[in-house]
Formats: sequence, C-alpha cells, structure tokens
Amino acid sequence: MEFLNLIVEKIFSVFPKVWRWIRYQWFKLFVNKTPYTKKEAKQIAYGVLSGHIDNAISFRNIDERRPYILVEVRSSVEDHDYKFVLLKKMGNTFIQDWEFERVLLVTDYEIVDIQKNGYHNFAFIEQSAGSGADTKILNIVDLINKRHIKIIEHIDHTSPKNPHSPEVTFEPNDIDKKQLPKIEEYAASKGLFNQNKVDFSKPEHAIQNWHRMNGEISEGEVKLRFYSGEPVYGASISDTLDFEHIKWTAYFKGPLFGYLKNEDKHFVAYSPSWTYNWPKRLKGTPKKVHFEIHSGEVKLTFELDGKSGRLTN
Repeated sequence: MEFLNLIVEKIFSVFPKVWRWIRYQWFKLFVNKTPYTKKEAKQIAYGVLSGHIDNAISFRNIDERRPYILVEVRSSVEDHDYKFVLLKKMGNTFIQDWEFERVLLVTDYEIVDIQKNGYHNFAFIEQSAGSGADTKILNIVDLINKRHIKIIEHIDHTSPKNPHSPEVTFEPNDIDKKQLPKIEEYAASKGLFNQNKVDFSKPEHAIQNWHRMNGEISEGEVKLRFYSGEPVYGASISDTLDFEHIKWTAYFKGPLFGYLKNEDKHFVAYSPSWTYNWPKRLKGTPKKVHFEIHSGEVKLTFELDGKSGRLTN
C-alpha cells in the first residue's frame, strides 16, 4: 500500500509540469498568432498616439486573450528622439500600458518569449562607443509586471595592460535563479558573454603579453616576444622609421612595434599603460629609436639588443 501511495504521489507531482508543457505547446501552435498585421497595428496605434510611428508589433500572452501592441514612435518624421510605448486592449479600445524613452543607440529589439512559458518580454540592446570605452546593454522588460533587467558589458580601452574581456554587471542583482539560465542563453544569442581566451603565442595578444612580461616600465630591461610576419594593429599609424633591415612603427593610442625584415618577425618594443601615452616623432638608428610621449614632454629611447631590449628616459 505504501508503495502504491508513492507511485500516486509521483504521478501527481509530475502532472502539473506535464500540464504546463501541454498548455504551452497548444499556445505556440494555435493561440500565439500575431493578432494584427503591422499595417493594422500602426492604424490602431495612430488612434492612441500622436507623432510618427516607425514600427508596431502585436502579440498575446498565454493567460490572456487580449492583444498588446509595442510601438516605436517619435514626435515627428524629422525627430530622432525615439521612445517605445506598450498599448493594451481594454474592451474595444487600446490604452497606454508602459513607456520607455530611448537613451542610447538602440541597435536591436524584439518581442520574445525568453523563458519559453508563453509570456512575452520586450528585449532591446543599447550601445555607445568611443575612443575610450564601449558599452553594450541588453534590456529585458517583463511586459506583465514591467520588471526591467539589464545586462551591461563595459570595456575600457584606455588601459592596454588590462584584460580585454568586458566588465559584466546585472541590474538588479537579485534576478530569479530559475530564470537566469534562459536569460543567459538569450544574451549569448545576442553576442554577449563571448569567450575571450588569451593565447600569448598569437600576435593579437602581443600587447597583453608585453605588459604581462614587463608591467608598466618606462625604464630598464624589456623582455620581448617575437611573432611571425609584419605587425597588424587596429589603429592608424602615428609615425614610422624605416631602415634596410628593420622598420619601427608607432600607432595612434597604441604601441611601438619593431619589424625585422630579414627574419619576417615583429615584436612590441613599448606599450603605454594609458593609451594617451602613445609614441610619436620617431628618430634614431636601426638599433636605437627615440620617441616622444603624446600626453606630455616625456621622451624615451628603446634600444634593441638581440632578443631583448632596454628603455631609457
């Protein structure tokens, strides 16, 4: 009898999960259809909102038959101040249910069922970029309770000695652990949480390797690592000094490279710990190059000695 009771308890403990799965599949197949075409959704939105409407997306949630419309609107055709407004059907009309004013550049947005449970979220990405830092924010708004989750990735480019992986923060910091796996999965599909493995044998990590070996030195012995081919760096060239067997190249907000033509190898001679200390105004000899630091009156000299070097000021 006790064994039978255990079986019955097991069946009833599983049944709610099975029932939720059945309801969700029914919703996906037969209920979760777009209530209105984009044209119809815009026509409805113009009855509630003034200004110029760029887009209107309609949807339903699993426990509600009422349709919703998410609207992207600006005050006029010429205006660049966008905002998003959620409209909810009440009786035979629509009312404003929620509003979000854009702050940064929104590059991607959609209505999506992130938790795969029949309840839709408004998800959008804001981005800002400059010479010093990049910020990417994934916003996820629960359109039932209007809870707003942000995943923020920030990269500071002003310090080449620091890791290249972005600093990641969550707002709020008490996200439901049951919801977090699906949120992480969705964020990854949008380009967040990209793995950044560092391989010091590869030239794209040469700067980080130089700082790992040498720290922030501006005087003393410099340990070098040699890489195949000519240097490649994602910035404009500040200055060059070209000789028969060696070429020195300084980059804007970047390092000073040496390229050994006969060996077809390059190395980092100097890398600023702060990007505004980039090298410029190169002069000297094949083995000894003098340069200035952009941010001040400091002058440095790098001398190549076989497989190592020396900095003096």
